Amino acid sequence: MRLKVIACDALRREICSAAERSPHRTELEFLPSHHVEGPELLDVVQKVVDRASSGPHDAIVLAYALCGGGVAGLESRGIRLVIPRKRECLGFPGSDGDICFRSTGWTPGGGESLAETTLRVVRGDDGATPVFAYRQLTYVSTAPERRSTDRAAREFQAVRRDLRLFDRLLSGVWVESEVLVVPGGWRVCESVHGLGRERIA
Repeated sequence: MRLKVIACDALRREICSAAERSPHRTELEFLPSHHVEGPELLDVVQKVVDRASSGPHDAIVLAYALCGGGVAGLESRGIRLVIPRKRECLGFPGSDGDICFRSTGWTPGGGESLAETTLRVVRGDDGATPVFAYRQLTYVSTAPERRSTDRAAREFQAVRRDLRLFDRLLSGVWVESEVLVVPGGWRVCESVHGLGRERIA
């Protein structure tokens, strides 16, 4: 099977790792992690999907969730779409109530550590007023475990994440409870249960 994978660049490490283990041929394309949201993001993702639909692919896998607005309204105009049934970005960089999550994919350049950047953004140290107030910062690790010497890292919790969802996305064996498959002529919609699909009129 030939899979086209479209993912947020913040998930590059996790997707590349899963692609190495996939039994199928995978073509990867990553979109900028600091992207627009809402209708603009949907438009960007739709254009990439449409372009991929003209290629020799059996399915287009999207490593996106409902958050950001890049999935609901997406149309399959030929090749089936495969999307994880997640409201937040696969459990990676984001927040859950008053807990802020960051992963290795959100480590910036410029020599600044992940912990330092997270603390600066959340606290509003860059001059901007912080939008949310978090009581805890949680670092989601997908790399081999090692002890951090970063002083800022002591201020937030580190956890390891189960990456089997990424493996299942690229396995070609998709379970309905975990993944939404959208055939050609259908679009993604948001329902009370999360992701759904409806026929394009």
